[in-house]
Amino acid sequence: MNSEWQKVRLGWMAQTIVPQRDKPSDLSGPIPWVRIEDFQGKYISASKSGQGVTHEQVAAMPLRIFPPRTVFASCSCSMGATAIAVSALVTNQTFIGILPDEDRLSSDFLFYVLQDMAEELQSRATGAIQVYLSQAEFRQLRIQLPELVEQRNIAEFLDHETGEIDAFIADQERLIELLVERHEASISAAVTTVESDWREGRLKQSVLEARNGLWGADPDERPDLTAVRCIRAADFDRWSRSVLDGKVVERGYAARELSGKLLQPGDLVLEKSGGGDAAPVGCVIRYSGRDPIMYSNFVARIVPAAGYDGRFLTYLHRHLYASGAVKRSTKQTTGIQNLDQAAYLNERVHYPPLKLQMRIAEQLDARSRVTDEAIADAKEAIALSKERRAALISAAVTGNIDVRDWKPPTTVA
Repeated sequence: MNSEWQKVRLGWMAQTIVPQRDKPSDLSGPIPWVRIEDFQGKYISASKSGQGVTHEQVAAMPLRIFPPRTVFASCSCSMGATAIAVSALVTNQTFIGILPDEDRLSSDFLFYVLQDMAEELQSRATGAIQVYLSQAEFRQLRIQLPELVEQRNIAEFLDHETGEIDAFIADQERLIELLVERHEASISAAVTTVESDWREGRLKQSVLEARNGLWGADPDERPDLTAVRCIRAADFDRWSRSVLDGKVVERGYAARELSGKLLQPGDLVLEKSGGGDAAPVGCVIRYSGRDPIMYSNFVARIVPAAGYDGRFLTYLHRHLYASGAVKRSTKQTTGIQNLDQAAYLNERVHYPPLKLQMRIAEQLDARSRVTDEAIADAKEAIALSKERRAALISAAVTGNIDVRDWKPPTTVA
């Protein structure tokens, strides 16, 4: 810390605004109602979904309006999510609003300070099920405070430096999307290039057996269990070619429950309930391990029928997901997506002869390895960039680097 900096309590420098607990039933008003999903970058001004409240609702409920320059700070679950309000906004109790006295504390500087304090905020939070950091705790936070001119200079420096890092991360994320899109297109082309010796049929004819997994209480809470592992939807992602040991969570089940609930090498695993960006409903991967592994009721074990190559079928399922067949067979009940397995397996597809299935699968495996390596490189670059971003913010807001003489680079016309 710079010896000239003061260490002060946040409550001395800012007002804190706690939202009301109740959520309006009608969200069609002009004042934006924002959520964590609306955070994208440093500033926030609108609800991406168009949700909002009226002035009458604000007065009647009553609701707390966060004025411009309020710093939103997450106070529940995951700490460190921050944004600065550009216009008047309303939100829920996921956030606390911090409105600095801008004659002493810059909102732009505080934005970065709170990002740097994410781990400390998380450690201070309490709660058995959902952690929460109170208004009083926020007001007691001690922050290192340089002079206002230096605060603004630090914020300007970080705006420029993190902006470049964020742009690089965005480029890498777009690269991943492009790699996935191109690879999915190559998969679809490979499994739908119908020749004269391809035969049309239903997806179900390639399935010897489709069996649901175990349904029951969380095994971690049951004392009479063995140490057989169980795979759930959360333990794999859409792009995996196989279930890896690192993606299987150690869980135990009673021996009497094991019968008929173990994956065998070459089985396919189909996610049929739940869903999410990482492993959406309809995701299929192939189990290539050797250890006995159970599977939960949220996934189904698919045993390929004789005359069908499991690797080819995995790619065929991926094509069906990309083509919308899964979506047509998916229903949503009480917020959970569920695949109508019978309807899905009734999809019409074309099958090449077995030897050609195997050759197509080998070619796609080779392409997948190249794509996976490129995606892994991009993800590593993103992770390193995020680490550099966090280190840069920490060094700047704690005075470990001196940016008082920093000037924005001159733009060449």
